[in-house]
Amino acid sequence: MVSLQGNDKIIMVSDKKNRLHIFLDLDGVCSYWEKSAAITCGIDYEDEKIRDEIKKGKRIETYVGGDVKMWAIIDAEGEEWWEDIEKLPWADDLINLLKKHTKELSFLSAPSNNPFCYSGKIKWVLKHFPKMSKDVFLGCKKY
Repeated sequence: MVSLQGNDKIIMVSDKKNRLHIFLDLDGVCSYWEKSAAITCGIDYEDEKIRDEIKKGKRIETYVGGDVKMWAIIDAEGEEWWEDIEKLPWADDLINLLKKHTKELSFLSAPSNNPFCYSGKIKWVLKHFPKMSKDVFLGCKKY
C-alpha cells in the first residue's frame, strides 16, 4: 500500500493480480470541508492569518473551543450541510487523471458520529460524481 498527500488523502493499493485500486478521500481533496466548517463555526476563513494557520496544520476546532463544540455546531446543520459542501475546483480534473491510471477508483471517507454525515456524504457524491455513486467506502479506519 502507498499513501500519498498526508496520512489518508489518496491511498493506492495493488491486489494479487497487480490491479491498481485508488482510494480517494472526499474532505479536503474533492470537497472544501475546511472552508465549510470554518464558515459554519463563525471563523473568518477569508482572514489571511487564519488561512495561513490552517494551511500550516492548525485545526478548525481550536478556533471554537474544542472538538466537541465544533462537531455540535456542524451536526446541528444536518444532512444538507454535508451535501452542500463546495466542490474543490480541481476535483473533476483529479478524478479524470486518476481514471486514466485505473478502472478501480473509489471514494474513501471517515464520517463523523452523526448519521446525517453518512447520508450527506453519499448525497454529495451523487450530486457531483453520480457515476461513482457505488464507489464510496465510509468508515472510521481508512487504513
